[in-house]
Amino acid sequence: MQWIDEQSDLEALLQEEQAIVLLYVGWSGYSIRVHQKLEVHFQVLPKVPIFVLNEETALLIPWRGKEIPETYPLGYGTIFWLQSGRVVDLLLQPYPSTVEELMERTHMAFALQRR
Repeated sequence: MQWIDEQSDLEALLQEEQAIVLLYVGWSGYSIRVHQKLEVHFQVLPKVPIFVLNEETALLIPWRGKEIPETYPLGYGTIFWLQSGRVVDLLLQPYPSTVEELMERTHMAFALQRR
């Protein structure tokens, strides 16, 4: 997993053909649980890079109000799947999802071959 801390990190993310982005805040138990699930996801399906973005930063601006609703539940560990910088799937409250369900969403978002 790669943390997005600066504009250059965001630009690198936008260059990825496929990527998963977790909107993260350290004070939220939901967000922490989703982060843990994505760590397992990455171990099983490492070819899709996962980026972590602090949702309280201005770096989220490119998507807010466009592909991500202007108002969404802060701290819920929102995940979105990007294809060439464009959101192709969005899960606003993924914390009840299992790792398997998240992997299935990834397969569907990117039409990946299953193992």
